[in-house]
Amino acid sequence: MSVPPGPPGNRTPPDGYLDLAAAVRAHAATERDRRACVILDHHGRETGVLSYRELDERARSTAAVLRRQAGPGERALLMCGTDAEFVVGFLGCLYAGIIAVPVPKPEGYAKGARHWGRIAGIAKDADPALIVTSGDIASRAELAGLGARATVPVSDAWAGSAGQWSDPALSLAEPAFLQYTSGSSGDPKGAVISRRAIAANLWAITAGFGLAAHGRDLTIASWLPLYNDMGIIQLLLPLANGGLSVLMPQVAFLMKPTAWLEAVSRHGAQLCSAPNFAYDLCVDRIPAQRRSELDLSALLHVTCGSEPVRYPTAERFAAAFAVAGLAPGTFEPAYGLAEATLYVTGERAPGDPRYLDVDALALGHEGRVAEPGDGRALRMVSNGRVARNLSLRIVDPDTGRESPPDRVGEIWVAGPSVADGYFRRPDASAEKFGARLAGHDDPAPFLRTGDLGFVRDGQLFVAGRRDDLVIVDGRNHHPHDVELTVTQSHPALSGALAVVFGYERDGQVHVAALAETVPGVLIAEGTVPAKEVERAVRRAVSAEHDLRVSAVALLKPGAIPRTTSGKPRRQESRRLFAAGSLNAW
Repeated sequence: MSVPPGPPGNRTPPDGYLDLAAAVRAHAATERDRRACVILDHHGRETGVLSYRELDERARSTAAVLRRQAGPGERALLMCGTDAEFVVGFLGCLYAGIIAVPVPKPEGYAKGARHWGRIAGIAKDADPALIVTSGDIASRAELAGLGARATVPVSDAWAGSAGQWSDPALSLAEPAFLQYTSGSSGDPKGAVISRRAIAANLWAITAGFGLAAHGRDLTIASWLPLYNDMGIIQLLLPLANGGLSVLMPQVAFLMKPTAWLEAVSRHGAQLCSAPNFAYDLCVDRIPAQRRSELDLSALLHVTCGSEPVRYPTAERFAAAFAVAGLAPGTFEPAYGLAEATLYVTGERAPGDPRYLDVDALALGHEGRVAEPGDGRALRMVSNGRVARNLSLRIVDPDTGRESPPDRVGEIWVAGPSVADGYFRRPDASAEKFGARLAGHDDPAPFLRTGDLGFVRDGQLFVAGRRDDLVIVDGRNHHPHDVELTVTQSHPALSGALAVVFGYERDGQVHVAALAETVPGVLIAEGTVPAKEVERAVRRAVSAEHDLRVSAVALLKPGAIPRTTSGKPRRQESRRLFAAGSLNAW
């Protein structure tokens, strides 16, 4: 099924997208002292400000230093926190034509072995010439094993060399950075994001959400890690428009969710974006009195991009923060992925429905989208309309043909913000980025997202990932539907995270449910008996999905592996389950 672009008006992008580096330099020339970035600390307190003049000068100086040790097209691991060093380091790479490879900064992680292991895997794949990092990391012994020729502390490079910078005059087709996906695979793959892809994605978000009207007053406040696709785009979107990016570390939000909304309130942000769990955390952890002291009236778009986006979360957040001036209808689920730079759908037209009730059994048995009958109704949230410069198709993944409007299929995407493939992975790139529709003569190939969904009234509804389907007795069960039932089955699990997957035993497919408990709940005989909770899980899943759960594991809070954006890592959870390595009660 083909999907039309967003609502009428300004559908066609400009003839040439504006390179992000050129945009920042233009803002620095006309609005030298306007604030580009505000940096907050772990407590949400302001610790630094970069004007557009300072950002441009520091980026030019850093670029000049980097070019002494590497040439355009070489890679640089960018290992900084959510701070000015990351911002300057990324722009410095962009100014120099060096391909940035954002990775986590290992400080603060428990022992750090797992994170250094992931960084080492990325370094092996990306083959970096440089490591661009902060001064406190630059002397770490672990850096020597990453294969780079040199390590450059950002703060040592960002002053004194701006006059030595020269524009490499690269085309928009050149790579800007490698976005390593945050999934469960132990074999990291870096999506090659070109300078055009950045510009096209930022243009699509700006046009689709009407942000150009705010111009240099556009403000976004974010706590997401900057090596994450959603995090880095929230940094770059204001910079492209001459606005303000307010950044805070992820730990600040996790320790004190109020800090994020305080930043939104204090700076008058018009847009904020986060995974589903973050909005639930705000409702659960911010008391009513504190909500009434916030001012969220400037917020126009509260976007939610994760898997799954749950309708009850939208309702709870909107109701809880109405007292803070949050306008109705501002909570907007969206869909995107790293291989498309980020944004794919999210725009709304007036009157677009926010959700759709479908027949759960028809969806599971046949992949058919039907109105609820006598069986269970499943409420699915709309992820909005497709970006104005992208093409989206719903395709039968087995035949490569477009699916009928009433059938679930794989989501395929094409357009200028799709990555150029995986770095030095021709076979994986051809499989992921080279899809062709059977019976069509499209000029460009499609990105196979691996996500399943359908379109109704021009809006995308996401049903789950193809690889995560639980197939029992010929029926398809989308795990996030079953997981929601698990978390609603008993108060000890209410609002927590759950993972459901299939596994083989004695030649048959069985179902496992792993569920974290609510913080403060103790699973033990005499407090909350484990068998009571397990029985509740099995009864609820059987009643709601006609599905038998063979194994239930009750886990301590935070035990389920997550991606950097908070999504459950089902394949890693399955591996831990099989190995008996779960952090269970």
